[in-house]
Amino acid sequence: PAAAAHALAIQTFQIGGIVLLALSTVAQTVVPNELVEKYDAETGRTTGGIHAAKAVVSRLMRWGFVLGTLLGSLQIVVLPFLHKATPMQEVRDAARL
Repeated sequence: PAAAAHALAIQTFQIGGIVLLALSTVAQTVVPNELVEKYDAETGRTTGGIHAAKAVVSRLMRWGFVLGTLLGSLQIVVLPFLHKATPMQEVRDAARL
């Protein structure tokens, strides 16, 4: 029963972890791409570089904070209902706070 209760808890908490891990994976691609300075021949402007990369990092950090806060709050709200996810009384007892 304890292993089943642990599996229910892990499944609930992995939701936030997967979303935040996906955001970090996106950052690994976007930030180095933004570091490269690009010249647009039509507009005559140069984009990218260190300042653009810092702006992207700041934006991604804000997204991470907001998503982490929302998903953490959702997990806290769902926590009391975790014991209702199984019909087995032994697992419910093990999952009790």
